[in-house]
Amino acid sequence: MSYSKQQNIHQFGEDIEKFGGYVYTRDIYSSKIAHERNTEAILESVDFEGKRVIDAGCGDGTYTQMLITRGKAKQVLAFDPCEKALEFAKINNNIQNNINYINADTDNFVLDSEEKYDITLFRGMLHHIQYPNQAIEKALEWSDMVVILEPNGYSPILKIIEQFSKYHKEHGECSYGFVKLNKWINEAGGKVIYHKRAGLVPCFCPDWAAKSLKFIEPLFEKTPVINALFCAVDIIVYKSVKNLSK
Repeated sequence: MSYSKQQNIHQFGEDIEKFGGYVYTRDIYSSKIAHERNTEAILESVDFEGKRVIDAGCGDGTYTQMLITRGKAKQVLAFDPCEKALEFAKINNNIQNNINYINADTDNFVLDSEEKYDITLFRGMLHHIQYPNQAIEKALEWSDMVVILEPNGYSPILKIIEQFSKYHKEHGECSYGFVKLNKWINEAGGKVIYHKRAGLVPCFCPDWAAKSLKFIEPLFEKTPVINALFCAVDIIVYKSVKNLSK
């Protein structure tokens, strides 16, 4: 799928103007169900309590606050290249002293040489950038532990949606399978310490379908092969090989 950074930023900025937030964070039943499961899966993967966290590609900030309200993180540094999304995030930030929003992307985001956070979170953003492998490598400079949540690139249904969905085309959606993500992590000097597939509900499906899929979701999540083909997302945690004992 063709990619243009500026086109992608522009598209997400248009979403803010048209819908008062990103399309998938609006009050749509299926999206709420899908992203609640994503949030649960992220919080199940590592302990955020008392940690300093980087939310890389925070978007409109809807899911940034949960790192503090539900994950009990101490502080969050959230960045995104879309200025309109950050304006929305700042206006709707109810935790003023614990979240700092800055305009940056993975290409130009840097920390002071002696500064390092505890955890970096890539929540559904690697498939929006041109060089996700480079972001995976850079994240180890920002923190000792990295959490990735990405659409399941093995899902045949998702691959069809990416080819024909107007939304997916406009937003440069391109999913990756676990093998490729793991390869990039290894090449970056990291090692996966946790991997799980979760969720079954697509963001923009009818309410009846969302309710039916949610009912059978636990069975699909725990069934090998089935979860690789039908679960919605991969949750991956990796650390630098040098810091595995920490």
